[in-house]
Amino acid sequence: MQLSPDALAPVERYKLLIGLVVPRPIAWVSTLSRDGKENLAPYSFFAGVGSNPLTVVYCPANNAAGGDKDSMANSKPASEGGTGVFAINGVPERHARAAAASAEDLAYGESEFDFAGVASAPCAKIPCVRVADALRVGEVDGGWKVVRFALGLEQGVGFADRMELLVERAREWART
Repeated sequence: MQLSPDALAPVERYKLLIGLVVPRPIAWVSTLSRDGKENLAPYSFFAGVGSNPLTVVYCPANNAAGGDKDSMANSKPASEGGTGVFAINGVPERHARAAAASAEDLAYGESEFDFAGVASAPCAKIPCVRVADALRVGEVDGGWKVVRFALGLEQGVGFADRMELLVERAREWART
């Protein structure tokens, strides 16, 4: 069977792509709105695409009304109404259900952190929040540009690998 992407509706292209690219890593993207409202959403269209400069991409689709999803709106440059920053949190297995819950389409300003029962904490180097107990957090600032349906990182500010938690989890695993 051969399919022409041009002959498929966007939802059909999406389903085709998510079935083709497996497994997909999940970027649990956290942002703050300009008025300080927390946002957390999982993105399966995510990849590390380079190391010099440290480069990642995640791809937010539009919301049901055709506008920007909160993650996209919040992380746009300040000149476009956003804060210009976001964090990419690793999703530990114990948060799999919470990550799925954070995909819920909530009203603007409602916190997915609260809805999913996930604690937030301030980021170390950017004015944003992160998942408090995430083992890996990439903090992304200013040097990125927005391409419609993709956030491309050109400069990473901080990449915190929470080694003390990794070591603790490894020890727990070794004891079982």
